[in-house]
Amino acid sequence: MRKCAIFAVAAILGFAGLSAAQEAPMGLELYPNFQTCSVYVRDAAGAAEGLSARLEYRPAGGQWREGHPLYRIYESQWAGSIFWLDSAGEYDVRVTVADEAGEPQEVYEGSFATRNDVWPTGSGRTIHVAPGGTGDGSEASPFGTVQEAVDAAGPGDTVLLTKGVYRESVTVANSGTPNAYILIQGADGAVLDGSDAGFLDRESPYRWQSVRAGRQRSTYDYVADCDWPVDYVAIDDVKLYGYDNIEDMMLCRSGPPGGWYQDREAGKLYVHVTCAYANPSHSKTVVARLSEGLILNGRHILVDGLEVRYFGKYGIRVNGSDNVIQNSTIHHQDVGIYAYGKDIDNTTIQDNEVYQTSVWRWPWHMTKGTRYEVDNIAARAGRGTVIRRNVLQGSFDGIGLSVWEHLNEPGWIQDTDINDNVIFNCGDDGCEPEGTCVNLRFFNNQIDNCLMVQSIAPVTVGPAWFINETYSNGWLGVLKIKVRTSGIVSLYNCTFYSGGWRRSVWDYGGDWKNLTFRNCIFSGTDYVFSDTGPARGGAVSFDYDCLFTPREDRFVRWEGNLYGDIAAFREAGYEKNGISADPAFIAPEERDFRLSPGSPCIDAGLHIPGINDDYAGDAPDMGAWESGY
Repeated sequence: MRKCAIFAVAAILGFAGLSAAQEAPMGLELYPNFQTCSVYVRDAAGAAEGLSARLEYRPAGGQWREGHPLYRIYESQWAGSIFWLDSAGEYDVRVTVADEAGEPQEVYEGSFATRNDVWPTGSGRTIHVAPGGTGDGSEASPFGTVQEAVDAAGPGDTVLLTKGVYRESVTVANSGTPNAYILIQGADGAVLDGSDAGFLDRESPYRWQSVRAGRQRSTYDYVADCDWPVDYVAIDDVKLYGYDNIEDMMLCRSGPPGGWYQDREAGKLYVHVTCAYANPSHSKTVVARLSEGLILNGRHILVDGLEVRYFGKYGIRVNGSDNVIQNSTIHHQDVGIYAYGKDIDNTTIQDNEVYQTSVWRWPWHMTKGTRYEVDNIAARAGRGTVIRRNVLQGSFDGIGLSVWEHLNEPGWIQDTDINDNVIFNCGDDGCEPEGTCVNLRFFNNQIDNCLMVQSIAPVTVGPAWFINETYSNGWLGVLKIKVRTSGIVSLYNCTFYSGGWRRSVWDYGGDWKNLTFRNCIFSGTDYVFSDTGPARGGAVSFDYDCLFTPREDRFVRWEGNLYGDIAAFREAGYEKNGISADPAFIAPEERDFRLSPGSPCIDAGLHIPGINDDYAGDAPDMGAWESGY
């Protein structure tokens, strides 16, 4: 037996994104976030059949705890995750690769420190900005633009935006350091705004003119002069649909509140309103003049407490690594926060409110494949992205993680945590993790009222983790897994609820496999789930789950076969320890999916080491919410 001791913090020992088994170095790699740590082992013995990789961890010098076993993702590579850690904590790890008899073949040991979510700021000077300022950035004589201030900022400096509206696009080219972040701090009422002030000028209410249709003036169509490219128009803070020609705009098949069209050659902007009384001259009519709000090209930048609104395309675009966006309100643009690039690592997006209007209500066929197929947060980045504690609503997708052009290329959306977010009212998917998804972790999220609540379509490698998730009220289903998912996916202690009239948790088929469900609640109003196949040869595992439908004549369709009750489903090899009963949620109509006292799901789950160790009672509860009764 060989013993290998490796002490790794973050990506000091890089696996180059696990690009290929033969390219990764032998040994152990640890990649920590705030509450989790990815564990990778490349081991020559890993290619042998019948081996397992046992994971143990502990606070530095403390008692060892059993973690979830690692999965083999390539011929000689193992991967897994440690959960429920403290930020800025120090931990030890031990991985034992053993044969079928449990005899150790290799043992790997290492240590790591989780990321600290108290960022080092404020060691430098404070650079002041105020609308109309003409000075040098001092408190007595502030700069007049945010761009002047960020151009002057260096490591440890704070750019302080006083209350007011800043109509500018800002590019942050400078960087902080790991020990001295640049802080861009918005005081209460500080707003970065991409709209044209002229359209909001109440002193010129007749900027808009009615469009003539023959001798008559239209009460629905208006025109104004506009000689810059427009990407966004809203009336009374409700977004209008952008059309490619004036004829389609006048038909306005998108429905309320209306649409717009720009004739750029003529310098004319047209709007169609669906209500004859919504005259844009007498309403708050916002026309975007700028395309992007805040562009982070540097590293180690912390954005805190800003309002960002009315930009045509992106509110905040992240181009550099190790940046933080928090405590901000980002609304009324196509994409709230955008990051794209495999080389963008360790982005943190937390405690923000990001919202859009109209998009989620527009006809699906008018948004899919258009400029409106967008996200509240688009985070198609590299390693270490953390998106947590945000409230997101109103877009096409809530969080976009899909990388269709790189579906089989590790290093994209790897070691990524999506946790404790509230997401609702999405025209397509609440979230869409699609790609290799190596140690992509979802936990403690609540997603409601979307076309498809969660889309796992496809995961090509994994392991992808879904723990303590609550998915409810999908118009077509709450879980989308029909597009060739073949990677490792573990769904533990999740609640899936399809309310409404005759809805299943999912209702389709497809060639997907390698999903494991444990301690989940599936509640539907038609079949619990309706799967038309094909047969998957036992490559999907259900056990310790609660399956419920009020329909006595329709229980489960699985791989095209009908099962009238849970006993019949057990005979097919599934849910040996599962139950079929009303889970007795406290108030599902109010999105309260906690368990009522006496619920049959209390203490009915399976203890999964490293996942639900801190349960109350005799055993873990089923579903996402541990009752504590």
